[in-house]
Amino acid sequence: MKRWQSIIKNSSEQSHRVSLPCLHAPVPISEIILSDQALKIVGSTRNQLDHIVHNTSISTIEMISGPEGGFSELEEKLLLDKGALPCSLGTTIFRA
Repeated sequence: MKRWQSIIKNSSEQSHRVSLPCLHAPVPISEIILSDQALKIVGSTRNQLDHIVHNTSISTIEMISGPEGGFSELEEKLLLDKGALPCSLGTTIFRA
């Protein structure tokens, strides 16, 4: 977590952000899928959404990124079945 906090701080300074994004400790997928209070976007190399529909009733967005090596197919299916939206930065797998 300390490494990620440092990355957030440095990249926020570089991009002149006024506030820092909030980083939460890792949580099990079983806990993520039980919560339906936020728009969930899951990083995916298998699926991709063309666009996200603007919804003014959503006050929180959760970006869910998997472990090094990505989510298993089952983990990703669980997230998508519970309403998470897939997003992709392309087919390249980025290193942590």
